[in-house]
Amino acid sequence: MAAENRLSWDSLSYKLLPWLREALISRGYQSMTPVQASVIPLFSGNKDVVVQAVTGSGKTLAFVIPVLEILCRYLREESAFKRGHFGSLIICPTKELAFQIEAVINNLVEFSPDENCKLKAQSVLGGVGSVSTDVQNFLKTRAQIIIATPGRVLEFLQQSMVKSSSCQVLVLDEADRLIDHDFNAEMSSIAKILPRQKRVGLFSATMSAAIDDVFKLGMSNPVRITVKSDHLSQKLVPSKLKLFYSIVPADEKIGFLFHVLESYQFKRAIVYFPTCVCVSYFYMLLNHLLSCLSSYKGIKLHSLHGKLQLETRIKTLSHFSGLSDCKNVLLSTDVAARGLDIPDVDLVIQLDPPTDPDVFVHRCGRAGRAGKPGTAMVFLTPGLEENYVDFMSLRNIELQDLGQNNYSPQTYEFIHTESRAWLLADRARHDKATKAFVTYIRHYSKHSASSIFRLSALDYWKLAKGFSLLRFPKMPENRFIHDFPDGGFIDKCVDSERYLNLKTLKENEKLHQVCPSSKVLDRKAQKEQNSPWSKKSKSNFKERQSSSSKEPKKKERLLLPEDEIQETHDDWKDLVRSNKRRKASEITGFFNDL
Repeated sequence: MAAENRLSWDSLSYKLLPWLREALISRGYQSMTPVQASVIPLFSGNKDVVVQAVTGSGKTLAFVIPVLEILCRYLREESAFKRGHFGSLIICPTKELAFQIEAVINNLVEFSPDENCKLKAQSVLGGVGSVSTDVQNFLKTRAQIIIATPGRVLEFLQQSMVKSSSCQVLVLDEADRLIDHDFNAEMSSIAKILPRQKRVGLFSATMSAAIDDVFKLGMSNPVRITVKSDHLSQKLVPSKLKLFYSIVPADEKIGFLFHVLESYQFKRAIVYFPTCVCVSYFYMLLNHLLSCLSSYKGIKLHSLHGKLQLETRIKTLSHFSGLSDCKNVLLSTDVAARGLDIPDVDLVIQLDPPTDPDVFVHRCGRAGRAGKPGTAMVFLTPGLEENYVDFMSLRNIELQDLGQNNYSPQTYEFIHTESRAWLLADRARHDKATKAFVTYIRHYSKHSASSIFRLSALDYWKLAKGFSLLRFPKMPENRFIHDFPDGGFIDKCVDSERYLNLKTLKENEKLHQVCPSSKVLDRKAQKEQNSPWSKKSKSNFKERQSSSSKEPKKKERLLLPEDEIQETHDDWKDLVRSNKRRKASEITGFFNDL
């Protein structure tokens, strides 16, 4: 009971705004989480904070509530923000996380009673519209809270119509990602544009990379908060989230994935792949395999990666979060690894460990959120990768051996046969598989634990079988492949000259079905007759230009009788001989004069 009292909204050292407290209760936040109880009083009380707490612990509300409190306090004193000014900037690494934060803010400010001073949020995201459009919307809506990704917001702040002098709060969600090498330059530039007198909050589940650079963001005497409680493990993952590993050969990973998806009971699962091309390729392949198996009809696949259009990504997340009448499986890259709060994710599967060990924690944290039980597992290939278990234990992350879990490789041998037939039906599919294979190798070479993940130690033959490749691509890493086949052909039965794209095959079939002498020629003539006047004039001009070229003259000569052609050749030969004799006599006369 005492613990519950400490986490009630009334236990805060100051009184929440009445409408904000009502909004929190109405939205189902009956009490605070430990991270919220620790952060809200300090951050709202004008303290800079560096917050480290496990995934699913409620970090978003821990900074949204102070932002709303600080801005409402400013509006009471100043009545309104001037045109072109804003009060808070929240930066996050992905668009999906930005939309999630914007939704949380909008759900709360709906309860604000003052329509004239109601807070508004606007997202400023790279790849969505243009900077000028963002500025126009900002000036029109007069949003006080900007939620943005690093690259676009830097361009936004550099616009003359945008004034940053009134910014009261800067929040970095997933701060360790934002201050790493990818965004370091942008963050330094943003910090120089924003005023010095502002509150700064850094939030993440892993904060090792951010601590050394916090002062570059203008923080003064920040309070570091690392949340530990009875509800949360002393380590980096929630206590109810079970972490497993399994030793699986590279050519059996897809089969073992099918086994796990069939044997586990779950509503939603996320399967992580290393690259966008891998997600795209295996999404197509797994959908085909599922269509061949009647026992897997209850599984619905979704695809999410950074190369997709933003509207597609949002729609995918909506479908994945909304459907509940089947097992929903999201195939994704690390774009879905951080910050996203997707309800009822019970299972996380990593076909390969991420290059950054901190990302491992964020991936696993998509399951077991808010005190709910969850399962996360990673597949490791036999050999050096088995040392990854000890490597993670040094980082206070303990992995349990899942074992084979009644898995029989023979049961899933059909996968290779069916995948090979699927690839042989269309060369474009094999090209996609090859590209996915190459991007996988490049990604593997970037692992931070390079002593464990070595290109020289990879079993390329089994890896190629896992991708269902028929031929090794040309790449420098081929020197590591023992018994490299002639021409790179894994399957020597494939005739590469006759192995065409499905689109090309269909076009050839259409051409054979139609007689060229009638329909095709008539269609071509009709098309030329209906062509625009401008194209006809251009073609006529080209014909006039080409009339003086050498090629038509050759064609004209070919129209002469054969005896006249021979006569012309003889005349040219005589002319060439006489010129040579004339030049030789001139040269001889020149030397005789000497």
